[in-house]
Amino acid sequence: MKSAQSVTKIVRIPEDTAWMSRYRMGLQQTGKRPLPYRIFVPENAEGALPVVFHFHGVRGRGDDNVTQLKAGNRFGPAYFASDEVQAKFPAIVVVPQCPKGKYWVNFTMGSTSKQLRKAIKLLEELKSTYDIDSTRVYISGQSMGGFATWAALVEFPETFAAAVAVSGGGNVRKARSRLNTPIWAFHGAQDPLVGVWRSRNMVASLEKAGKPLCYTEFEEGKHDIWPLVYGDLKLAEWMFGFSKS
Repeated sequence: MKSAQSVTKIVRIPEDTAWMSRYRMGLQQTGKRPLPYRIFVPENAEGALPVVFHFHGVRGRGDDNVTQLKAGNRFGPAYFASDEVQAKFPAIVVVPQCPKGKYWVNFTMGSTSKQLRKAIKLLEELKSTYDIDSTRVYISGQSMGGFATWAALVEFPETFAAAVAVSGGGNVRKARSRLNTPIWAFHGAQDPLVGVWRSRNMVASLEKAGKPLCYTEFEEGKHDIWPLVYGDLKLAEWMFGFSKS
């Protein structure tokens, strides 16, 4: 069940916030309450661009359109917009922000919330502004965002070319019957907040069903394994290697 692939930290994630200026502010206006999001658009990129949706954890919630890029939630957004990743895989990166008191998923049912569905609808809005390669749309998330990743793959099975789920879990039954997107799941074996059994159960069921996946479990890892995951260029090479076509 555990991946034998090593993690070599190649992409340096800055501790300061200067990199955040690479992300513009945006608002998804559908419904009564706008959904804040940050978007990175590479300069001088030619042709249709891939899109990466990254979903933050619980501590990234709010309405300031900033917190989803700060502290532990910075690793994914900083990684995908880094010079190292963008040099090889230029892509638009979208980081929505879930409101305080709300969640990306219904944890009991493993289904998407209104906030997550609004975030995914951003894809259609972006298509009216940017030249987007619809065959290369990707999703990534940590903790609550890891649950969001599993749920989105089940509810929108034809949308994403590949996925990365970190310290999350989902509905095993739904995933086994509906999920066909290649996914790389990560979890810390000593996770005190989201039990490692959540990823193990998902992976075991999907492996039995012959679904495409990779799984890396850090034996000494706890919940906050993001620096280990979003620090290796191999992750981007794996993810961007998939296309819906």
